[in-house]
Amino acid sequence: GSGRVRSPPARAAAPGMQIDFLDDEDAEVNHLAPRREFVPHAPVRKTALYCHGVDFLSNQDVLALFGEFGPTGVEWLDDSSCILVFPDEEKPGLAVKELALGEGDEEPWVRTKPLVQKATKGKPNPPKRPIRLQLRPATEADRKDPGHSGHTDSVYYEKAKEQQALQKQAQELRRAKKRQRQSRVPGAAAGASAGGADAGAGG
Repeated sequence: GSGRVRSPPARAAAPGMQIDFLDDEDAEVNHLAPRREFVPHAPVRKTALYCHGVDFLSNQDVLALFGEFGPTGVEWLDDSSCILVFPDEEKPGLAVKELALGEGDEEPWVRTKPLVQKATKGKPNPPKRPIRLQLRPATEADRKDPGHSGHTDSVYYEKAKEQQALQKQAQELRRAKKRQRQSRVPGAAAGASAGGADAGAGG
């Protein structure tokens, strides 16, 4: 009790700043779903990594974060966790070694350095906020919960649906404005109808 005010978790730490790790209780609050613990007796999938902390990232985002290690696919478990699949057994170990922060780890978990999303086709302006993931070897026990459907139970998809609805509204609004503009231009509407008549006569 040194009277130090506990600051909110530092997500967008400036380069070179010391990053305070959250304790697990805080981490649970920050993520939509808790991390899934390692099951020691389950067979390890040597070409795969379990990642926790991927809330609100898309398939493309996750693949882009690990792009230099050539991941071949993403298997979603829930809103906060996925399995990243690699082409061979060396890549997962390499990814962990390169991305590990190297402190405060508890076997078999490894916390990554803050990873910054790169721009992708769909997202030319990715969020500037660095993302920190927790990685561990994936096992055969890491399976999506039975009955959980990504499309109906996922907060990510809820958000995506909201965004799509908003985009659709904006699009319709733009179209309506365009129609209004065209109807104001004398000759544009008349030309269109005349063109239609010609086409009909030609057929």
